[in-house]
Formats: sequence, C-alpha cells, structure tokens
Amino acid sequence: MFSSPDFPSPFEPQSTQRNKEVLTTDYTDYTDFIFNFSMISVTSVAENKQKLDLERAIMKRTKYNTGRGFTVLEILIVLAILGFVCWTVIPEATRGAGAGEYKEAELESTLTMLRAKLDLYKAEHLDQYPCGDPANPAAPEAFVKRMVTVTNADHSPRGIFGPYMNGFPVNVFNGLNDVRYGADPGKNLAGWCFDPATGRIAADDNLASADGTPHSRY
Repeated sequence: MFSSPDFPSPFEPQSTQRNKEVLTTDYTDYTDFIFNFSMISVTSVAENKQKLDLERAIMKRTKYNTGRGFTVLEILIVLAILGFVCWTVIPEATRGAGAGEYKEAELESTLTMLRAKLDLYKAEHLDQYPCGDPANPAAPEAFVKRMVTVTNADHSPRGIFGPYMNGFPVNVFNGLNDVRYGADPGKNLAGWCFDPATGRIAADDNLASADGTPHSRY
C-alpha cells in the first residue's frame, strides 16, 4: 500500500506510524537547528567584519594623528626645557626685582648705625665729633681712623674709648667707604659725606630710591 509521512496508510501498524511521526519531527527540528546555526554564523561573521573594519579605521586614524603630533620624547624634552627656564630665569628675575629694595634697606640701616656711633663718640669725647680741623685735607682720613681705633677723650690715640666699629662701612650703591667733608652730599665723590657744622653724615652716591628720594637725604 502507498503511504507517506503526511498520509499514513490505514493498514500500517500504529507503532510504525508513531515512529515515522517521531522521525519526521526530529528531522524537522534538526533542519531548523541547522538553518538557525547557519544564520547565526553568517551574522557573527558580518559582525566580526564590521568590528575589524572599525578597528582598522581607528588604528589608521591614530597613526595619522601620531604622525602629525609630538612624540612622547619630544614632549619630555620641551617639559625639561621649560623646567630649566623656570628654575633659572624666574628666581633671577625675582632677585632682581627685590635687590633694589634690599639695598635701600641696607643703606638706611648703615646710616642709622653710623649716626648712633657718632653720637656715642661725641658723648665720650667732650661733646666733639671725630672730625678734627675741617680745613686740614687729612681730616677725613683722621675721622675714619678715630672711629675704628681706641682714643682718649681728647681724640689722642691709645686711650680707653672705642673702637666704635671694626671698619668703616661701604656704601652699597657706589662701593666706596671713604669720607669727605661737606654740606652737599650726593656728589658721588666718596662713600659718605660728613658735615662738621651739623655733625650729620649722609650717603654721597647720586642715586635715589624708587619713590624718587635721593639717598643723600636719607
């Protein structure tokens, strides 16, 4: 008798018919599995191809940008140069900006010390400054010597007063430490200018502070 899986023969045993149904179902499921697996494989291949193309595009763009930019070594060299400049130039500029103020303060401090020492000398030497005879050209030299050596109340050497300083200080603005007599400081002829008439000592350099005050008026 003719029979098919879709149209079983009525004369076949039922067990045979059931076996055919099971085989038919298994074959159908297997066919669907193969089809789905094939679709998944095709999809996976397509996705992998897209990912590979994307990675290649990124690598190509990165390589292109790297060629136009700076390498790590070049960046490190630039940073090293900038660090060296900051380490050397900026402190120098800072010191240069504050050097003037420091020297101004040092000049004022030196003048304060000199005037205090002269007042002490006057108090211990019969109310007289160590100027001697202003008409004597050697008087300024004697002035300095009396301030740095031991003297008597009459200014004679080898006494009991002094010395008032170990050495006569230097004017930091002209580098001189000598003294001249006069009432016109600021000529830049000596480190200091002493006026015998008033007992005032002043800086003899011809410079001025940042606010325009001459050093001779300190």
